[in-house]
Amino acid sequence: IKAGDDIFVVADGERFQYRVRTTTRVWPNQVDVLFPTAQAQLTMLTCTNWDTQRFLVIADFVGPVAGPAAAGGN
Repeated sequence: IKAGDDIFVVADGERFQYRVRTTTRVWPNQVDVLFPTAQAQLTMLTCTNWDTQRFLVIADFVGPVAGPAAAGGN
């Protein structure tokens, strides 16, 4: 996953589009990356580097996507 990639989230039967702004690695104690933001964004974290760091993805909200919200579809 890299900057510019699209992420689609299905929630409550609706589909929403986000665009990746940045990816980086952070330390587990860097919890400030989870603080609320002024703009709508998606923040995702997963373990990396043998579980010593976290891979962080921040994506900006693009908007709702019209059409059926099929799970796993683009």
